[in-house]
Amino acid sequence: MSTMDSSLNATSSVVVIDFIERCAWRDKTDRFYLRCARAVSLAAATFMISSALILEYVPMESLNEW
Repeated sequence: MSTMDSSLNATSSVVVIDFIERCAWRDKTDRFYLRCARAVSLAAATFMISSALILEYVPMESLNEW
């Protein structure tokens, strides 16, 4: 669980600070950036969990077969 928490935190920080704050929307409130970070975390968690569930049903012995 700690690895997933760290990955989600790093992903949301990079997206919000490097992309949203610098490129898209400048001079917004901290509340706006916090909401963006939460939305990015939710999207990243959904992607990670759905990817794991899909890979569970792929018939192969290891990922090296790709």
